[in-house]
Amino acid sequence: MMGVSQYFGNKISQNRLMFIFFKTLKPFAVQCSVEWRGCPEIPASRLAIIIVPNKKRNMITVTDKKTFTEKVLNAHGLRVVKFYADWSGPCQMMQPIYQEMENMYNCAAAFYTIDVEAAPVLKKELGVIEMPTILFYRNGEVIDFVIGLISKNSLIAKLENLLNKNSTN
Repeated sequence: MMGVSQYFGNKISQNRLMFIFFKTLKPFAVQCSVEWRGCPEIPASRLAIIIVPNKKRNMITVTDKKTFTEKVLNAHGLRVVKFYADWSGPCQMMQPIYQEMENMYNCAAAFYTIDVEAAPVLKKELGVIEMPTILFYRNGEVIDFVIGLISKNSLIAKLENLLNKNSTN
């Protein structure tokens, strides 16, 4: 991934693409489109493949236990759930950061928001006390969490760590 921006400019975020070199192209299934670009320093015997998302998933707002169970607890893969309140200053400060994380990692994880005023039952059942609270689920189980205000870089590191744990398991 080093030097990707020098070849393709800053338009493509390194977190939103996968850069792979192959001597021979082997078929593989992905839910993303493939763009072909040449790089002057890459030998002609190799192909540069950039995988970029086809379509952006929209962040889903969960308002009831049935939807939460269906979308988060019964789902496979990484799910990121943010509990927030509109009146909370830290929640308002985290909103653009959370939205950016959703845009960057929309192919790798599903992002959900829960307004604690609209879903007090979920707040109580899951033991959420402070806002914002972000819970990370994998295959229906909480694997990590963040309580309170967190920097963008810390949230990126946490997501990358969780995604890397997923790829090694």
